[in-house]
Amino acid sequence: EPENRMEVFGIEHRKDVSSFPWWNHWPVAQLPSDGRYCQAPDRASHFSLAWGRPPFHEGERNTYWSCWIYGASTRTNEELAMLGRSWIDPPELVVKNSKFISKGYDLTQRAYIIEKTESGTDLELEFQLMASEESPVVNACFIFPGWGSDEISLNIGGQSLQKGKDYVTDVIRSLEGDRMVVWLNKKSINTISIRMEEN
Repeated sequence: EPENRMEVFGIEHRKDVSSFPWWNHWPVAQLPSDGRYCQAPDRASHFSLAWGRPPFHEGERNTYWSCWIYGASTRTNEELAMLGRSWIDPPELVVKNSKFISKGYDLTQRAYIIEKTESGTDLELEFQLMASEESPVVNACFIFPGWGSDEISLNIGGQSLQKGKDYVTDVIRSLEGDRMVVWLNKKSINTISIRMEEN
């Protein structure tokens, strides 16, 4: 996020063992340990590239939260910048059906939340992502609370997409209820129109 104070983790290198600082202590290892260095790639481990100090946000009931995207990648600087913009300044989602409502973009899940306004409504939904160079679409994700099936078809601009290739779906089941997740394999700097239907 903007105001994140990132620093390269430049200590505890052991070049005779690894190019990165490398440990297998708790919680990767379920032992009461801290700071234990890896000697060989013989068990689950982790490494560190940077320290991040993301801004904190005030949550509910005297809580605070922060989040960030962190990892190793072979993508170009331009691709990573586009990913970052899609997360920090995501395109506006405009729902075209009165039976659904957008609950906005959840930064912590990197996903749009779309809820039904009527119980028992069939899934026949049209919406747009108002993408631009400043707010691109990069593999957008959508969460549908209360949905217990992921048997859907999807098209963009009237063109049918192939499940498993152009998009992936799943259902997350929990005590709070089921929710369907849809992940779109798509990048765009132009507005896209999406239509979803139950199979």
